[in-house]
Amino acid sequence: MRVLIAEYAVGSCERPELRREGELMLRTLKRSFERLGHEVLFPKAEKDFGKAIERLSKGCDAGLVIAPDDILGEFTEILEENTLNLGCPAETVRTCADKLKTTEILLKNGIPAPRILAEEARGEC
Repeated sequence: MRVLIAEYAVGSCERPELRREGELMLRTLKRSFERLGHEVLFPKAEKDFGKAIERLSKGCDAGLVIAPDDILGEFTEILEENTLNLGCPAETVRTCADKLKTTEILLKNGIPAPRILAEEARGEC
């Protein structure tokens, strides 16, 4: 099976301060998939990370995107349009990246979560 691992810090030219951490995550996942007999593809220093995911994922059986929360949903959606996503669905990623929305969902379903304070109450104990 061909698997795409699209790790943002390695696969883009953005956020060089995260590159070492990204390389370690990518290496660990790559080795794990290869140990199971899978071929692993990954973008490296692409100018357009989204286009790289689109291009590479079309030739893969499955894929996984690793990126900062605020952009993970967008790139996961591109992956889902072209191959099987091994991670969380794009809509779930977007929900979880929105801490207020996540808290509201948890509270609505009876799951303990931090309380939400009105704007004027911030900073009070």
